[in-house]
Amino acid sequence: MSLILTTENITKSFKSKIAVNQVSIHVERGQVYGLIGRNGAGKTTLLRMISNLACPTSGS
Repeated sequence: MSLILTTENITKSFKSKIAVNQVSIHVERGQVYGLIGRNGAGKTTLLRMISNLACPTSGS
């Protein structure tokens, strides 16, 4: 399978609060993935960075 999305150690912080901490993702074509977590865990922030609606503080 071929990779269609890759992130390497992306982090997003707001002032002193870390919302997403060093997340690496490798998504392959044809696969189905889920993203689960508690309220305030950073799920929406992660998806916003993946879709280029927000910039990570560090990582790529």
